[in-house]
Amino acid sequence: MKFMTKLFAASTLGVMMFSSVAYAQYCEVADPTSTLLNVRQGVYGKVTDKLHDGHEVDIIRTSYDKKGKPWVKVSYWKGGDYREGWVYRNYLKCY
Repeated sequence: MKFMTKLFAASTLGVMMFSSVAYAQYCEVADPTSTLLNVRQGVYGKVTDKLHDGHEVDIIRTSYDKKGKPWVKVSYWKGGDYREGWVYRNYLKCY
């Protein structure tokens, strides 16, 4: 019985941790430069898209580069297509 209680507690904790990651955070592009924000395949990866300031995105994952700078995987709609990619976190304004 103790084993089952520990197993249930561990699985519940795992679900709670997964659930907190599963919720997307609403943001919009707020690049301080006059250029469009590059969307990449990965952190420092190949540029696959560009977004204007004010474009709405959802953060679905966070990572850090070797210097500790934050990068996020985002999802967004553009031209009727659902897309995903990585952007530098400091160029987003989130709510």
